[in-house]
Amino acid sequence: MRVLFLNSPTIFPVNPLPPLGIGFLASILEEKGCEVKIIDLQVEDRSIEEEIEKFEPIFVGITSVTSTYPSAIRIASTIKSFWNGPIVMGGHHVSFQDREALETGLVDIVARGEAESTIWDLVQALDGQMPVGKVKGISYRGNGTMVRTCDAPLVEDLDELPWPARHLLPMNKYREMIDLTHVLMSRGCPYTCLFCSCTQMTQHTYRIRSPENVAREVEHVKKTYHFEKIAFFDDFFTYNRDAVLQLCLHLKEICIPWSCATRVDYLGFDLLQEMRNAGCFRIFVGAESGNQEVLNRLAKGTRLDKLKEIASYAKELGIDLIPSFIIGLPWDTEETIQKTVEFSRSLDIGAVWLLPMTPFPGTPFYDHAEKYGIEIVEKDFSRYTTRSIIAANRFLSIDKLKDLYLGALLKNPNIRVPEFV
Repeated sequence: MRVLFLNSPTIFPVNPLPPLGIGFLASILEEKGCEVKIIDLQVEDRSIEEEIEKFEPIFVGITSVTSTYPSAIRIASTIKSFWNGPIVMGGHHVSFQDREALETGLVDIVARGEAESTIWDLVQALDGQMPVGKVKGISYRGNGTMVRTCDAPLVEDLDELPWPARHLLPMNKYREMIDLTHVLMSRGCPYTCLFCSCTQMTQHTYRIRSPENVAREVEHVKKTYHFEKIAFFDDFFTYNRDAVLQLCLHLKEICIPWSCATRVDYLGFDLLQEMRNAGCFRIFVGAESGNQEVLNRLAKGTRLDKLKEIASYAKELGIDLIPSFIIGLPWDTEETIQKTVEFSRSLDIGAVWLLPMTPFPGTPFYDHAEKYGIEIVEKDFSRYTTRSIIAANRFLSIDKLKDLYLGALLKNPNIRVPEFV
C-alpha cells in the first residue's frame, strides 16, 4: 500500500523546517510495510498531478496549520479535479475546524489531534480491511452528515515512536536555507493559557521521551544531515528538570549548539548554567505582557520580576534570551501596551519579539471571542501568522492596534517580529 503526504506552503516567507508530524506518521507506516512519499511544498516545486498518477497512493494526506489551511484547501481542490481517491487532512487547524473542512466538499476525512494511533487503522480502513467508522480520532462525511468517531488514544511512551522519516524529506534544501533543524523531547503542557491550543491538542497531557533516546536522535541528525544547530521544539522544554539535566550530560558529549522554549518560572541560575555548559545558546520564553495585571488575567501564572531575574542570569551566562510579548490582548489599552514596550526595553537584552494577538481556532480567544471582547476582523486564515493584526478588543480598534504595533517596531530597535518560530 502506498501513501502520499503533502505539507502545505505558506504565503509568508519563513525559515522552513521539516514537517515532523507527517514524518512520524511516515515512519510508522514504513514499519508496517507501506511505501510512503512526502512532498514538502514549502521547499519543493513538483507536479502533484504527475506524482499522484505515478505513485497511485491509497490516499493523499495533507497537513496544515491555521496559516497554511487556505493553501491546503487549494491543493485539495486541485487534486479533486483529476483524482477520485480520498483526501485526508490533519494538523492543528482542522483538528478544531473539522466540520468546516469537511463542508468544503474537498476533504473526505479529517484526522484529529495526534494521529500516530490513528494512521495505520485508517490505512487498513481505506484498503477495505475494516469499517472507516471503527477508526478512532477521525471525522468524515457519511450519509450526508458529519461523523466524528471517539478520540484516538495518545501514545503514552514516546520512546515507542520511531524517529521522523527525515530520509523521505529534502533535508539538503532545509540546510541551504537555515543551519538549524529541530527535534522534539516532549509533547504537551499542563498549563491552560487562553491564547494557546496546545493543551486541547494534546488532551491536557504532558509526556516526555527518555534523555537517552533524544540524545541518540540528536547525534543521528548531526552526523547524517550535517546541521550545525538543533532547536528543541517542545512547548515546555524545562518542565521536567531532571530529564533536562540528564539530557545536558549527553549533549556535552555530542557538542552541538542548541536552543529551546520554556517558561521563566521553570528556570533558575543553576539550571541555566548546566544548559549553557551543554551548548544552549538561545532560550525563547513567553512573556506575553509587560503589565502584571494583564498577565494575571491571562492566567499565565508568571511574574515580571522573575523574567527580569532570568534575563539577568542569561546575560551573565551568555545565553540569548528572547521573550515574546503579545500586543492586543483583551485587556490591553494604549497604556498597557506602552508599559509592555517600556518593560521590554528595561530587560537590557539583545532582542524581544512583539506579536499581534492571534485568536487561533481551538483557543478560548477564538471559540469564545465575544466573552473576551474580541472582535475577529480578519477572516483570511493565511494571515494568522502572528505577524498581522487580526482582531480588535474593547479598547482598541484594528487601525489603532496597527499604529501602535508599527510604532513600537520602528521606534524600538530591540523589538522585532519573529525571525524563526
